[in-house]
Amino acid sequence: MTEQQALTDFQKQIMEKIAKKVIRWHATVPAILMLESMKPLNFVGSQFLVAIGPFADVLFNPDEYEQFALAMERRESVEYLLQRIEALDAESRQAEKAARSRAKELRRRSRAERRAKRLETKPPD
Repeated sequence: MTEQQALTDFQKQIMEKIAKKVIRWHATVPAILMLESMKPLNFVGSQFLVAIGPFADVLFNPDEYEQFALAMERRESVEYLLQRIEALDAESRQAEKAARSRAKELRRRSRAERRAKRLETKPPD
């Protein structure tokens, strides 16, 4: 992107918020599929967003919605959003993997402690 076409900080914040919601809803694959297929028609899609703007104002923050629609006019914005979704998804998967690893280790320790306790309290034969 050239300096003139670069996303503003506010637009980047909006993209970040959208990417985080996609990850929270576990909709990474559908979002990436939709955005990738929309790339060639991103300008038409952005004009659709502008056209439904009065109805969308009821559901979304009007300033954020307007800036999102403006940003989506440029193909680079779609790519930026895709990259943010992919990066956040990778972080999320890594955090989930670490959490599963910690849980597995805790279960293993708990079983070992229970086993040791049973052996301590078992009457001698």
